[in-house]
Amino acid sequence: MIRMTVSDSGVRARLQLISDALRDLRPLGDVFHQIFIEFIQRHFDSEGGYAGTPWAPLSPRYAAWKSAHYPGQPILRMRGTLYGSLTSRGAGSVVKISARAMEFGTTVPYARAHQVGDPARNLPARVVVPPFTQAEGTMLADATLAYLLSRGRVLR
Repeated sequence: MIRMTVSDSGVRARLQLISDALRDLRPLGDVFHQIFIEFIQRHFDSEGGYAGTPWAPLSPRYAAWKSAHYPGQPILRMRGTLYGSLTSRGAGSVVKISARAMEFGTTVPYARAHQVGDPARNLPARVVVPPFTQAEGTMLADATLAYLLSRGRVLR
């Protein structure tokens, strides 16, 4: 007689490692932040068109002033403060990574006015930080899956 015994102990052990990894996603923080940075860069380079509705053009009067004082600077980039705060870990940037949550953004005071608009100042909404596109969602999912699979392979 030939017998084969199958045990689920190896599978259970690997699933436990994956479950443990899900309790602390901090190791994914730098990868997720880089995905956010590249997303924001594409969004700004396309002046809002990459992840939504292209930003409203500057008013003719303001465009003339900006061209005279900050030649060649595109919409939402005058000195680079807002853009820099969203694409680096510098002044004004928000990078909070904990075991169960990540937050990326900016503390630049005028970011909200651009995000939602300000009719009193004749400032149209130009969404600075839109929701991720499907492409970024896929990148986040792929990075998470690779991380979880690597944790599950710890046992040999």
